[in-house]
Amino acid sequence: MSSQNIGRSGLDLADRHVLLTGATGFLGSRLLSLLQSRGASVTALIRPGTQIAGFSNVRTVEADLSGNFSSDLQHVGRIDAIIHLAQAGGWKEFPRQSGAIAAVSIAAAARLAEYGVGHGARQFVLASSGGIYGPSAQPLDEDAPIRPSTELGFYLQAKVSAEILLQCFEPHLVVSRLRYFFVYGPGQSGEFLIARIRGAIARGEPIRLAESCGPRLNPIFLDDAAQATIAALELKQSHAINVAGPEVASLQEIAEMIASASNHRLTIETVDKQPEHYVGAIDRMVQLLGPPATGLRDGLSRAGHFEKA
Repeated sequence: MSSQNIGRSGLDLADRHVLLTGATGFLGSRLLSLLQSRGASVTALIRPGTQIAGFSNVRTVEADLSGNFSSDLQHVGRIDAIIHLAQAGGWKEFPRQSGAIAAVSIAAAARLAEYGVGHGARQFVLASSGGIYGPSAQPLDEDAPIRPSTELGFYLQAKVSAEILLQCFEPHLVVSRLRYFFVYGPGQSGEFLIARIRGAIARGEPIRLAESCGPRLNPIFLDDAAQATIAALELKQSHAINVAGPEVASLQEIAEMIASASNHRLTIETVDKQPEHYVGAIDRMVQLLGPPATGLRDGLSRAGHFEKA
């Protein structure tokens, strides 16, 4: 299958059993819908007391990923692939929740990979973050330096640690470390960047931007991020891959698009500091997973409403 066809094709997953974490989250719920449409059988590990409704070919297993959930995996059986999207909440409240964050990002990744190796899995897809790079005036490719641990913060350091740990499993699994850049779309929580900007504009609050224009970014629309994640299930070799959008814009330009689409007035407040640009180079993504299809104006219009924070 050519690289141009992977991300957009009707990839048949009818013979695949996928173990998925984070299925009730923003990206996970969309991914679950796409996996179902491709015919995959999915076992979703969900937090005790939560539910997933409205999906066929989806089995749920309650598991607390912040603890030792190895015994819960005995209900899963043989699998073909693992997609680990789950993350613990409270990442802005360090040092509170630091144990849970580390457990879900790092220890859970190890337990899942261990299970996968012993139960037939060929693929492990890990959700990482483009935030692990330092800000740069130039597009960041996958070989760009990782930020020093003193600058990363605990949450992003946990992402880096999970990436490093899973590389140890590459003799046994094809490990895809997907570094997402500012995923956005309908239903996103107001704590995330694009939704936070939209919420502030809707409330009539000024948008504070460094040097009035703010950083340059290439956010990726939810559907494109989910398509790229599924495409990673076809890779034959392990890679770190940026998952970012096709268009680069300043945060001012993004705010103007949001204001125009929502018929709200935009007020910008200039902050006297240098903007920190985060543009993910997508050459490897295009080659291996297929190109993102949704431009910013279309994506922001399709995003509709966001949940309130």
